[in-house]
Amino acid sequence: MFSYMKKFFKVVPSKGSKPLCPTTDNTLSSQNAEPSKVSKEKSRCKEKECKGKKRKIGLDDEIFDTDAASGDCSETSASPVEEIVISDDDLDKDQRGNLVWAKLEGFPWWPAIVCDDPESNRNQRTNKQGVQKTHVQFFDLPPSRAWVPAKYCKEYRGSGTDVKFVEEDPDQERACKEADGFVSKSNSERLDLLVVTNSDDKENVGSKRTSKMRSVDEEISVVENMDLDDEKKTQVKRKNEESDDDVEQKVVQPKKRARKSNVIDSDSDSDYAPDPEDEGERSASEEFQQSPKTPKSKLPGNAGSTESKRPLAARTPVTPKTPVTPRTPITPAYNSSRAAANLAKFSRTPSDVKVSSAEPTQYLHHTLKWLKPETIKDREKRPPSHEDYDARSLHVPLDFLSKCTPGMRQWWEIKSKNFDLILFFKVGKFYELYHMDAEIAVKELGLIYMKGTFAHCGFPEKAFGRYSETLVQKGFRVARIEQTSRPGEIKGKPVSREVCAVITKGTKTHSVLEGQSPEVQNCYLMAVCEEEGQYGVCLIDTSVGVFTLSQFSDDRHSSRLRTLISHYNIVQVLHARREISNKLQNVLKMELGHALREPLSKEKEFWGPNKTLNQLASGKYFVEEGQEDATWPKLFTDITVGEEGSFNAEPKEEFSLAVSSLGACIFYLKKCLIERPLLAMKQFQLFTPEQFHVRNGGNTFPSDTQKLVLDNISIVNLEILQTSEGKHEGSLLSILDRCVTAAGKRLLRQWVCAPLCNPQQINQRLDAIDNLLANPGKVKQVRTALKKVPDLERLLRKIHAQGVKMPREHPDSRAVMFEVEVYSKKKIVDLVNSLDGFGKLVSVIALFEDVQITSELLKEIASVDAEEGFPDLTHLLKFYQDCFNKEEALQKGIIVPKMGVNDDYDNVTSEIETIEEEFQTLLRKYKSQLQCGLNFFGAAKNRFQVEVPESASKKVPSSWEVQSQRKGFVRYYFPEARKLKADLEKAEIRKEDALKDTMRVLFHKFSKHYDLWSRAVKCSAILDVLLSLALYGSSHGTTRPEIVVSKEPFLKIEDGTHPTLMPSFSPGEFIPNDTSLGGDQKLCLVVTGPNMGGKSTLMRQVGLLVILAQMGCRVPAASMSFSPVDRIFTRLGASDNIVRGESTFFVELSETSTILTHASKHSLVLLDELGRGTATYDGTAIAGSVIENISREIQSRTLFSTHYHRLVDELGERGEVTLGHMSCLNNNEEDEQDITFLYKLSPGSCPKSFGFNAARLAGIPEPVITNAHKISNQFERLSDRFHIFGKLLKSKSDLDQICSRLGAILSS
Repeated sequence: MFSYMKKFFKVVPSKGSKPLCPTTDNTLSSQNAEPSKVSKEKSRCKEKECKGKKRKIGLDDEIFDTDAASGDCSETSASPVEEIVISDDDLDKDQRGNLVWAKLEGFPWWPAIVCDDPESNRNQRTNKQGVQKTHVQFFDLPPSRAWVPAKYCKEYRGSGTDVKFVEEDPDQERACKEADGFVSKSNSERLDLLVVTNSDDKENVGSKRTSKMRSVDEEISVVENMDLDDEKKTQVKRKNEESDDDVEQKVVQPKKRARKSNVIDSDSDSDYAPDPEDEGERSASEEFQQSPKTPKSKLPGNAGSTESKRPLAARTPVTPKTPVTPRTPITPAYNSSRAAANLAKFSRTPSDVKVSSAEPTQYLHHTLKWLKPETIKDREKRPPSHEDYDARSLHVPLDFLSKCTPGMRQWWEIKSKNFDLILFFKVGKFYELYHMDAEIAVKELGLIYMKGTFAHCGFPEKAFGRYSETLVQKGFRVARIEQTSRPGEIKGKPVSREVCAVITKGTKTHSVLEGQSPEVQNCYLMAVCEEEGQYGVCLIDTSVGVFTLSQFSDDRHSSRLRTLISHYNIVQVLHARREISNKLQNVLKMELGHALREPLSKEKEFWGPNKTLNQLASGKYFVEEGQEDATWPKLFTDITVGEEGSFNAEPKEEFSLAVSSLGACIFYLKKCLIERPLLAMKQFQLFTPEQFHVRNGGNTFPSDTQKLVLDNISIVNLEILQTSEGKHEGSLLSILDRCVTAAGKRLLRQWVCAPLCNPQQINQRLDAIDNLLANPGKVKQVRTALKKVPDLERLLRKIHAQGVKMPREHPDSRAVMFEVEVYSKKKIVDLVNSLDGFGKLVSVIALFEDVQITSELLKEIASVDAEEGFPDLTHLLKFYQDCFNKEEALQKGIIVPKMGVNDDYDNVTSEIETIEEEFQTLLRKYKSQLQCGLNFFGAAKNRFQVEVPESASKKVPSSWEVQSQRKGFVRYYFPEARKLKADLEKAEIRKEDALKDTMRVLFHKFSKHYDLWSRAVKCSAILDVLLSLALYGSSHGTTRPEIVVSKEPFLKIEDGTHPTLMPSFSPGEFIPNDTSLGGDQKLCLVVTGPNMGGKSTLMRQVGLLVILAQMGCRVPAASMSFSPVDRIFTRLGASDNIVRGESTFFVELSETSTILTHASKHSLVLLDELGRGTATYDGTAIAGSVIENISREIQSRTLFSTHYHRLVDELGERGEVTLGHMSCLNNNEEDEQDITFLYKLSPGSCPKSFGFNAARLAGIPEPVITNAHKISNQFERLSDRFHIFGKLLKSKSDLDQICSRLGAILSS
């Protein structure tokens, strides 16, 4: 019936009837208006005060005022149709169950059944004006009911009999077919199928109850065919603002296609433009079954409900414990909506939906059997126990989908393919969340449930960035669903919707919709695969757009993979499903337990190397705009064989796994619909992890080592990126980070994780820092200027993405957005910020013009050089700053280009100027010909009419066409004007299209100089890091380290302090220490001392000082000289690995195994208390054997701490190591455990560990400590006796000495 909203019927009132509406035009106000006058009248019904109550219903551009007193609606824009004259024969007073043809003003006749109004329990009434009305329920989807004037009710005898009421409409045909099935039934049988719920229609005009019942089910269907372009058409407020004192007759009309103003509950007060197209295309008799009559109750949203009347800010988030008073569901997808409260229904409840008279405690999705964990299946109907089960999809039964409205069916169909995603489902200007997604949104975002027994909430389009970022940061995956067609584009179908973007932690692009993230560091998406001991890895930070490929062999501990993982902030991992070894599983679980995991099916999703190259070629990702042939990145020449970019190209064997991992990344980015702009940047780089030397027998430093290797264990143990508590504050990175630019902060992390090994490069950085420290005033100026520079690295990627021409098949190119102007302004802001940022960088470089630069590195980055170093951006910046008016563009959200920016715009503008000049030339010609003054008149379509003085009109050629005239003038079109005007209009359309594309064209031009922009950003980042290191070096009593190339490794530190602990101590409070390894000392230093005496701190201090020095940073020490270190190994602390079933001792041995396997003579080894996880003898033996191997075979610089004093004695006797201890002071001669820590490294060994002092400090009860002390003395005496007897058996020459010592022990 709703489908006839635009087909207006004339209803001729019978003699003596009242006017249709007292506010219509005078031609309709007469009681005896003739039909012909009515049918010819075209005037619009104005919104005026009626004598009775009224409400406004928007029907496209037509406005109807409904007289609440009479129930009539004046229709003043009718088209001529066949008249149907209705007699005044009334129905009997009680005709419940009768089938009738019923009609509302402006709608066609429709089959209905007479039924009682649930509010008044009657089906007949007469209003104050004496108009008799009958209460009926229409056969429609969803069923609707209304009080209809009795004169518009006609007995229904069957659609085949009452042919004069039948129209050629499938909806009416379906309704008639359903009604025909009730003709043979008795009235009581018909009424048995009727379920009456609370009515929203009251007879009393004075009633103040507010009616706010509008289903979300209806909301989806209503919004879908909203006219998105016509803002003048009636829009509907989502706020509750309509009351029954405004509406005496409130009807949810059946199946109309034109729009209707209505009131929709929501958590937003924004305008909402609904569309009714998506009301269900289903049969009520097939969908519903009989349900008992529900009791009357006060519904939420009525006058008694204060919650809906409060402002949004005053509301508090609610939970679904009592969402709404239960009502019979319209569909399984909408168990109880506000539309259900408005309608009486023929209802058959689906078996999987629970309906009771009590308030529901669960939402619909909680009751669906096929969503239960024990019965859930994927799209292929595979249960979770199946080896191929895909948790990303969901099987939704077809019988369930068939009962959903088209809008909700769309939601379930998309959800079934993306079960792992949170769907932000676009409905008009709002993103809506339903069912399980709504529950998550309410819990995580603090949104408010809308009324209904199925979970539902939403927010305006412009809030997408904030809400999506919050969910993504919490580990959820978000899909943005947009409307991709406009109303009426697909006749007879709802507005189409498609997934336009998928956002995860690893695929954030910080677009104008997503907004900005507080995360400054890179967040990487990683794909990894393995084969025969080799790993292939691909990494990408989608906010920057650089692909990093790597392939390498690894040891049994996957040390190189673990090291790579520790250097990058990986937030999401792609790997092949099932085809992943236990070893790789353990690595990902241990090192990336925080990251999202995406298992992909082999070949189909995790592409092989050949398929990857073919997809890159067929996708034309590297084809520049305006060209036909692809220009492949240089990297692919290095990693492939065969013709570059062809389908015959194959990856080299040593890069096949890396290319396959690239394929997995491309697949996933394609799934997220962001692969094209990222690949089009052509930013690919190869990463080769540093070789782990099994044993280096040469005397020189390995030439292939460029970076100091810090594996994952060392990064954790030395607290380089975060502390042991997982905090950034207190780590080495936090102490060094004084950077003021985002690119600088990211580069500093790279420098910290991969210090240099080349002494020349290290000294270049140190020279640059010294040069900066010599100019403190300039350093302050430069840092102040850099603080104003935005994140240019990410802005470059955003501008590039906005400059890529999206193919028509990309759904985002068809998406209907409502905040286009806002997004356009954001894009312009990005461009303006980029230009301003690069302008600031140019001014920063200019600050160094008066500085005497002696550092080669500083010269390179702080001097303008067209080939290397900082590029000359002067001309580029001038071009882009002058090519459009920034203020105007930021205000209007559109760029009007100047000449030379957009060729298409320039050409069409020139064409328009040429046409206009032709008009002026013709005007001058006819002025001369007619010998009179001529002017052009008109605008838009009436442009270029020539005004000719009436006195000269006789001279006008006969070919001229008269258009209009005014006093003293006649207006003509001369023959040439028609063609010129047509050409002009076509050119103006092309100009408008070119103007719309100008922003993209300008961004594309900007991105063509990506290499120059990127080089400038890189130089500024290096400068920012050097400034940060200079500031650190100027504030902690630091010195410049001396890096010496030596055949024999050595390390000498005088008065060294701990880099990260120094800031927390007052000057002079921290005790410095000297450390010497190699040179005139042994390469291995064995450190003993009391518990908590500072052994571990000393070891970490040495490691951190080496890292700082090889970064090219000044170190906190009096002096430091050393030969370069190729790798730092650490075995510090004690921890087990419960997940992998590894004990503390096993973890110790695994880390020690890595040291013994990969350490070279140029490595630095830090071993702390090896062997404490097992029995004393086993631990002592293993520790002794390890230190012997390191000192004799590997001969690397080593710090080894232990509490095995017997082992220390033996090592000291051999003379292969240097002994040292952290000294302490005995405070009480009677109590040798009462000591004061001196934290000073001294020569020799410490005889005791003073563990009871630590026990006392820890609060162990004194009796326990005393008893333990006695037991310890007993163990010590027994141990000494065994030791003496052992020596006695070994050597007879020491017999006298042994006997003397034995006597002393026995007498003690």
